[in-house]
Amino acid sequence: MGGFAILLALSVALPAEGRVDDQGYPFATAPDGHRGLGERPDPRALRLLFRTAEADDARFLGGLFELGREVEILVAISAARYERRGYFAMLGEGDPLAPRDLDALHRRFEALLRAPMARPLDEAQARAFARALIDRRFRARMGLIDGRRLDLRQLRGSLALLIAHAHGRAEFESGEELATLVRRCDLAAARLRALRLDLEALYEPAAGAEGRVDPPEVGQVVEAITLGLPSGRRTVAALDEGTRQAAGLLLESLFTPRFDRAHARALEFRDRALDAAQESYLEMRRLLPLTPEGRDATSLAPLKHSERYRRAADTGAEGLLRDPLHGDIHYLMGLSVDFFAGRDSSIPYFDRFLALRGVRHWDHRTFAFRELDDLEEYALLAVVGWRPPVHEERGESDK
Repeated sequence: MGGFAILLALSVALPAEGRVDDQGYPFATAPDGHRGLGERPDPRALRLLFRTAEADDARFLGGLFELGREVEILVAISAARYERRGYFAMLGEGDPLAPRDLDALHRRFEALLRAPMARPLDEAQARAFARALIDRRFRARMGLIDGRRLDLRQLRGSLALLIAHAHGRAEFESGEELATLVRRCDLAAARLRALRLDLEALYEPAAGAEGRVDPPEVGQVVEAITLGLPSGRRTVAALDEGTRQAAGLLLESLFTPRFDRAHARALEFRDRALDAAQESYLEMRRLLPLTPEGRDATSLAPLKHSERYRRAADTGAEGLLRDPLHGDIHYLMGLSVDFFAGRDSSIPYFDRFLALRGVRHWDHRTFAFRELDDLEEYALLAVVGWRPPVHEERGESDK
């Protein structure tokens, strides 16, 4: 790693403990010390940022939008290397043209690690497992990239909502919901920056991977597993221990594990909040009389519909404080608020739901060439203000 990369890595890997963001945007920092959106964002400043970013602002936003793609490219390079090394043979026969599922590969490897002799493997499967078993970089990457999807969703979802806030009708106001949204954006971006550095440090080219000569240990594992030898489990366990230790040493020199330790409370709080928001969503479905769960909730039948919709809205508001990126809650909030407060109050929720689905009502390219599902279509019609045409009866003189 070059000198500039090391300096950049240290800036990501050594976040300030107990960071206090007194000033807020635009002077705020993310948990890793990089520029962020802050703890107490001003919705007007955010709207201006996403509408008219120039110079440093444009570079800041551009970096956020590019970050997820850069991580995905590095993950794809690793997957291509595993393809060349034959690791995906562990998954058995499949569509050779289908995208290789890295998460499925990791799950399969872990299952074989727990019970390598549970069922017969052919030679290709056994060799793939054996090669991965002694690959310390494969083992180190596993723990790093398995959690990437949540951070990618959090970053991209936050940016999508802020774009809709600036250009659409999402209309966030000052308060805890917006504060939670930008904190989640900063946290996800910081963790993805650490992951990007780690994947760069663990980089191995895909080209030429298939030409490597297997060490003797691979042949030993293949023989033991394919022949069902009693020594198979001991052989696998011994090699696993050695690779775990080597991978552990690698991880100690990387940035994501250090970031996770430094920000364990924030990450744990996020996980608990996401679970709580999902519980709020399920409760909304029980409260609303238009859902299957709501129709089956006989204990709520004596309540007026207006009361059920109000209770659902209260529950949804609590859920969005925990997870403002929960698109389904936004949709049900739109339905609930629309019932007792009218369309103007429900539009921001419908627009947020659409933004999280990748639909921007002011940009027809985001929906003209895709098939919208029923929820997306309803939300889009609500946001753009569509009404069914009024057909007046023609008089006798018009006949």
